[in-house]
This record gives sequence, structure tokens and C-alpha cells, in this order.
Amino acid sequence: MSEAGVFEALSMSKLAVELNDDEQRTLARAMTLRDLKHGEVLIREGSADDHLYVVASGVLGVVKGVGTDAEVTLNAIRPGDVVGELSFLDASTRYASLVALSDTRVLGLSRSALEGMLVKAQLVAKIAEILEEQGYTQTKAADILGVPQPKLSKILRGQFRGVSERKLMDCLATLGRDVDIVVHQASARRSTARRGAVSVVFA
Repeated sequence: MSEAGVFEALSMSKLAVELNDDEQRTLARAMTLRDLKHGEVLIREGSADDHLYVVASGVLGVVKGVGTDAEVTLNAIRPGDVVGELSFLDASTRYASLVALSDTRVLGLSRSALEGMLVKAQLVAKIAEILEEQGYTQTKAADILGVPQPKLSKILRGQFRGVSERKLMDCLATLGRDVDIVVHQASARRSTARRGAVSVVFA
């Protein structure tokens, strides 16, 4: 499925209800696509997984005891529906398996991919703010940052796939900003979580 196809599938899902087109396109670029055959297991019960899944087509079953005499289907996830919210938030183990009840296509979004996308979006927003403050044209900014103008234009429009956080931080440094990376213990409110959070704070 093309990027346009991923965007279309995402746009028809419950995940996109409160997102505008630009936000949906940005999110779609962070998602992966997987096609499942009837009966194929996407995630097994008891495994750890930090993905949120959107059913694009087909039906995904939430199944306990898959492959055993006690197998039972708890729920059927249909096109547009989202599954995996709890594991996405804290990477907890799955209480049931996710199994394709027909040939099924799903979009997946990992928490790490989302965090990376949000970090990039914040860095790009800061770069854009500085460029506006300085009154630079895109041509002038591209020359200063050592980035081809068409590529800079895409970055500023949120198309930053393939652009590393390091590159964006280098751009900020070139624009006269110090960039500090601070690592600390997760806050008390997250003490039960399996992992910490990644965020950007501007002084």
C-alpha cells in the first residue's frame, strides 16, 4: 500500500477523528503496514508489545487461549477500529492474542515511532520559529543550514521521514541554539510503567 493508501486507511479510522489532514499525514508516515492471512496471529497472548493497531480491512479477533481447547474469541475488531491502547501506553503484556479472522490488513504504530515523530515535530517547529524571527527566506535558510531548499521546504511542512533528530539538532545549533540532552529517572507517576518517556523542552 502506498503512503496515500496508508493515509486513506488512517483517515477513516477512529484514531483520526480529532486530527486535521496535516496531522493525519504526519502520523501516517510513522505507521507500518501488515497483511495477514486468515488464521494468522499478529500478537500472541502474554507477549510484550508497544504497538497500536488500526484495522484497514478484514477482521481482527481478540482471542484467549488461541490454539487450545479453551479458545474463545472475546471481540472482533473491524475496519476503522483501533486495538492495543493499553500495551501501547505502557508496553504491558497482551492479555489475549490478536488473530486474523479473515484476510486482514492492519496499520501499526509503535510508541517509539510516535515519540520519535513528536520529538522531530517539536524540533522542526522550533526551527521554523527561529527562521521566522530572523526573517530568513527558505533559500537563505537552506544555504545557512546546508540543506537543499526543496528538502527544507518538505521538512518545514512535516515531511521529515529520513531526517534524523541529530540533523535537526545540528540545524538548531547552526541557528545559535544550545541543545542539551538530559536523562533522568522516570517520574513517580510513571513508576509502574515499563519504560520512561521521551520529550523536548525549550528554555
